Amino acid sequence: MKKLLIYTLFLLPALTFYSCESNDGRIVTGISNLSATNKTLVELFTNTSCIPCVPANEYLDGIMNLNGITINDTNVILIRYHTNLFPADPFYEYNIPDANARITYYNAASSNPRGYLKGTFMGLFNSNSWTNLINQRLASISSFGLNSINSYEPATRTGNIEVIIGQISGNQINDLVIHVVLTENDLQFNGQNGETHFENVMRDLITPSSGLSVSVSPSQSVNLTFDYAIDPVININEANFVIFLQSVSTKEVFGVEKVKVVN
Repeated sequence: MKKLLIYTLFLLPALTFYSCESNDGRIVTGISNLSATNKTLVELFTNTSCIPCVPANEYLDGIMNLNGITINDTNVILIRYHTNLFPADPFYEYNIPDANARITYYNAASSNPRGYLKGTFMGLFNSNSWTNLINQRLASISSFGLNSINSYEPATRTGNIEVIIGQISGNQINDLVIHVVLTENDLQFNGQNGETHFENVMRDLITPSSGLSVSVSPSQSVNLTFDYAIDPVININEANFVIFLQSVSTKEVFGVEKVKVVN
């Protein structure tokens, strides 16, 4: 079920706010102090009956657990979308419309695992190849800065996220959309492929399934606010929001952040 969305958009010449998870407590003010980062996004399409998905999932688990897989595991943000490549995947069946939207967008229905690095297909899974590709991305700085304030009300399991977007460098992107994705960690299920423990699972798209169109000019910033409600079956303590900007046409991701639902 889609959540009520409040969308406000205006230029911010001087706005003070707290940044996302990896910069907790750091106050930034206005576009001049809104920092772009080298954080990168990996989106994986997987299925609980997919045997070739197991090594790809184990590889991403190593990054999530900060095992030193890449040059900076902390700055690799993960989303795993479960598919209908094989039937009876409970994480696909939990939210079929949103899963199908991302599967269709990336044309990822024909095979799993399929990994995308900031919107670019990474090729067949190979740990060395994927690590080299991720390291290349980690060595570059995004052209956009993202920060957020998340307010969550435990009694009602509702809240809102204020997202601040600033374009630090580069040309204006005319087909930019923002995605706010709710993920959950530490999910348990006896998969047909032998997996029992699932991380970074997409549970809900807070924004529309195709993303929310947003216009940002170079050296300017934009403020958006999203209301959300979280299903009682989701463990709030294992839930995160992944926020990213993407070009609809090229699929390139221009900035990404992650924030916990509760600290």
